[in-house]
Amino acid sequence: MVSVNNIPEILKKNVEWHIEQIAVQINHSDKVRGRAKTGYYKVAILLEAAVVEALAHHILKIKIQGGASIPNGPWECYECYTLPQIYQQGVDKLAICKRRILVFRLTNKTDFAKVNKICKDLNIFSNSFFKKIERIRTMRNRIHLQGLDQIDRSYTMKQVDSVGYVINKLIDKLP
Repeated sequence: MVSVNNIPEILKKNVEWHIEQIAVQINHSDKVRGRAKTGYYKVAILLEAAVVEALAHHILKIKIQGGASIPNGPWECYECYTLPQIYQQGVDKLAICKRRILVFRLTNKTDFAKVNKICKDLNIFSNSFFKKIERIRTMRNRIHLQGLDQIDRSYTMKQVDSVGYVINKLIDKLP
């Protein structure tokens, strides 16, 4: 189903299965009306977002294996020691810490947002494509109900199609 080279067989099979499940959700949505329809779209978008995340991760992995220079992360403070009371002022505690730059390491658990940002930083993704993927990531994160500030029932076929567009573009980026 997914006609790509240079993709591990397990990832390829998982992507294919997700795409089949997306089609099932869309087919079910065609048979219902109202809120039920949007529920099927939501599930389709969640499945699509998983594919987007996996493909973005794989594309970054290929670039790293090809020798792409990954920008280092932010500074990390460690081994912190609070200064004696005579040096303290106000409510903040002054401390002395060692600092080191965090070196980025891509793992299978690397955060979706981090993968997307590094792909943008390495010019794998244009700024506009980065924004499209961020919108998908934000939609996907609406599974965290405790973080929502409104009722979450508004998903459309147009959104499903726009995520599908991004999936096709990611497949085009595979070597």
